[in-house]
Amino acid sequence: MDVSVRRDHRPRAVLFLAVLLGAGCGGESMAVDPPGPLVSVDEWALVPSSEDPFWTSTSSDTVICGPEHWRSEVNGVEVTTLECDYITLRQLTQRSTTDGQPLELEVWWQSLTGAEVVIGRFAVWVGDWPLYDVNVVVPGPGAARLIQATSRGRIPSGTPVYFHVKNHGVNTWTLSSLISE
Repeated sequence: MDVSVRRDHRPRAVLFLAVLLGAGCGGESMAVDPPGPLVSVDEWALVPSSEDPFWTSTSSDTVICGPEHWRSEVNGVEVTTLECDYITLRQLTQRSTTDGQPLELEVWWQSLTGAEVVIGRFAVWVGDWPLYDVNVVVPGPGAARLIQATSRGRIPSGTPVYFHVKNHGVNTWTLSSLISE
């Protein structure tokens, strides 16, 4: 009499493959785009004050920059505060990143002029994360910054990126690139 028990291992194999392939991830695609630019030089748009995460001013002397005060360049987007002192631009990320993925941001400004000493602000936020947010003394020297960071959490494609400048004087501020590595 043969009393051997034969086990069917197919259910375990199916479960193993389902876990391996990522089944049960809540329906959200966890695919990550290849490294490259998160933003495009020509997709920026002015943010209305009602949607601007930086807008806190009720001062009547704040002059909001219009479309004539910024432009796309071959190497990024440039803001010139010739007749204004406040601007926030926005666009949506064109690719996704993983938690901890290296990012590189390149920004610069020319020599800063102003009639009196004031503190300006230059910020680049990804969603509600301040990737780069500094106070800059105006007047002051020009500077270039290459910021290397790692993403704080997954950044899905379509996340808003904000480029913000608040300053007094005739100055030029540039966001040259934001890329995932």
